[in-house]
Amino acid sequence: MANDSAICPNCKAELYGQFCAKCGQNQKAIDQHFFTLLGETLEDIFTPDSRTARTLAAILLRPGFLTREYFAGRKARYIQPVRLYFISSVVFFFAVSMLGGVNTSFDEGGGLRTDTESIAVEPESEQYIDAVDLDFLSAEEAKELEAKVNEQIGKAKKLVTEDPGRAREMAVDAAPPVIFVLLPIFAALLKLFYIGKGRFYTEHLVLALHNHSFIFIALLTNNLIETLPANFIRDALELLISIWIPVYLLISLKVTYLQGWFITTCKFFLLALMYSILFFFAAVITLIASVLVL
Repeated sequence: MANDSAICPNCKAELYGQFCAKCGQNQKAIDQHFFTLLGETLEDIFTPDSRTARTLAAILLRPGFLTREYFAGRKARYIQPVRLYFISSVVFFFAVSMLGGVNTSFDEGGGLRTDTESIAVEPESEQYIDAVDLDFLSAEEAKELEAKVNEQIGKAKKLVTEDPGRAREMAVDAAPPVIFVLLPIFAALLKLFYIGKGRFYTEHLVLALHNHSFIFIALLTNNLIETLPANFIRDALELLISIWIPVYLLISLKVTYLQGWFITTCKFFLLALMYSILFFFAAVITLIASVLVL
């Protein structure tokens, strides 16, 4: 019988080193100084042998690699697909909101004015639609709906022209749920396009999670680069990222499904077109719903 110091406090298994052979818990003492704990956290993130470093290197530079590794059973080496997606999306949209979420302008005296509150919007008198013709509505109900739609369109128009910062915030707020809803739909499209490969739906979903995570990280990197002073290096990096994103997505299909370049390229463009159409309509519907509550 091992003594208490050789028993894992998490799963009660016998210990033979710093890490528990059963649950993997690190047995380092918790009574450490704050900076020691902070150093260990940074070490876990940035050391070459950490899961985070391996995952970031693979997700940015090796299209389709993480998906193949996942289904080869080598999961513990990398951040799990769902967790990677949520972390990358949360960080990306948080950074976007911080970089462009507040509208700034100059008042008549030349001083900086920051507008963070909702602007007062009067109903527009302009008619954007002439009439609402729905069989299940009476003439009076149709007239009320017409007036309501014209009022909301007027509010949206005034919001975009007079408070573009808030309009941008609304678009940023609308994007995460739209992309999250489209994620399983995109996986279903992959299943349809590669139905002859005999792969499970979850395999297509994992690729969708990895590719969306890559896009979030690549766009986040590009946004951070845009904060640098304008010069040749910044322009070159932005161009490189804009080229690498579609190339990466194309290669990921080739690596994952192992089909020829011609058929893979054709499927890539069809998938991109279908996804763009779905994203457009989903975004429009979400933004309309947002405008209705102005």
